[in-house]
Amino acid sequence: SLYNATYLTPANNYCVATTANTQTVNFPTISTNLLNSGSEVAQNFQIYVECSGNVTAGTGANQFAVGIQASPAAFNQAQILGLVNASQGVSALVSDDYENNAARAKNVGIYLYKDGGSTPMNFVGQPGQTGSGFPSGNSAGWYNFPVLTQSSGTNTRTIPLRAVLKKLPSAGTVTAGTVHATAYVLVKIQ
Repeated sequence: SLYNATYLTPANNYCVATTANTQTVNFPTISTNLLNSGSEVAQNFQIYVECSGNVTAGTGANQFAVGIQASPAAFNQAQILGLVNASQGVSALVSDDYENNAARAKNVGIYLYKDGGSTPMNFVGQPGQTGSGFPSGNSAGWYNFPVLTQSSGTNTRTIPLRAVLKKLPSAGTVTAGTVHATAYVLVKIQ
């Protein structure tokens, strides 16, 4: 029967990204000369996840993982630039209209870090589905944030992250312009 064919999580055990995640991360201005010589600019920011009931954080089956997903347009640009791995994880976020907007900076990307900036993260690619048959784990952009694990109650947790703007590896010379990239906070049961 259909009931036995699927595992359903009780509705009272959940984690969701909150509306506080609608934000803009602004970087300070940096010269192309500095970027070309290996310099970078960084900005710390936070995401917020509400969990309720008995939930376990992790990237294993039936655990709640968090990912930051590249928009469809940014994902398509990352594919063209060779920034997507075999698990559809994206190593660097580039402008949504990178290829066709002359006003956009070229050969730069946004990198994501957790743990105070020490652990690099992949962005989740498209379509970003989870479960059997779909890419999982860090290579696909899904991460364990143990602060989400709880046995009861409803709590909003803060997850600190660091965004870094720098030259793309194996890229040509950085050209001047703006960077406008879109990403989404996802919380999904694996």
